[in-house]
Amino acid sequence: MFGALPRLEKRPRVRNAVLLGLGLAILANSRPYEGLGASIPVAAALLWRPSRRALVPVAIAVSITGAATAYYCWRTTDHPFLMAHQLNRETYAMARFFLWEQPRSEPIYRHAVMRQFYTEWEPNFQNAIGQNTLSGWLSAAVGRSEVQWGFYLGWALSVPLPMLPWTLRDRRMRFWLFACQVFLLGLALERYTQPHYRAPFVGVVAKVVWALEMNPAEDRELKDYFRGRKIWVVDAGEAELRLTDARPAVRLQSNIAL
Repeated sequence: MFGALPRLEKRPRVRNAVLLGLGLAILANSRPYEGLGASIPVAAALLWRPSRRALVPVAIAVSITGAATAYYCWRTTDHPFLMAHQLNRETYAMARFFLWEQPRSEPIYRHAVMRQFYTEWEPNFQNAIGQNTLSGWLSAAVGRSEVQWGFYLGWALSVPLPMLPWTLRDRRMRFWLFACQVFLLGLALERYTQPHYRAPFVGVVAKVVWALEMNPAEDRELKDYFRGRKIWVVDAGEAELRLTDARPAVRLQSNIAL
């Protein structure tokens, strides 16, 4: 989806629009809530500069897959807008996903292992029952952030983070930074999170990390500052740290495959 959007802006072809629509459909069926958070910035970008050649194929692809999903839900749960996972949560779960929701009363369980999972393990996972207070939510948020940081970035991809001020000045990055804010705000409203919950956003993370590495190399003030100095260069692809001369036309190359 995030790969089809730039192609669609440069070349408003039907093929690129259909690919974007299919990406939306896949997210809607695999990670509905996280997919919604990732889709809002894309929808805003499409509506900001609407193009009939782009919007019509996207709408057709989304409509077809939406109808197929509704039929599947109707045959599975007897309701076109009730997914199987929702029915499962309504039948067995006591803990709720979102901060504003209150726990359900304990249902009848026919197996002890299921009762133990839904009444003991799940409510205490990531301090879900303690997130009704600000301190409890902050404690859980810090723990989740550490897990996500270690999974997606780690120390190697955190090296370019000090270059964020230069990236914020790049007008080409406004959409990607806006998308980050929308997606992270949506995740902050959940009680649970796992690394794969952020899978719809991996492309944006790679784009931002790439920009952190490349944009400062194009900044004139930074080039002037480093001209004639010795600097440490980190190659994220080869995990290599070396001392080299800074040239007037510094290029920090990224080996991250998008």
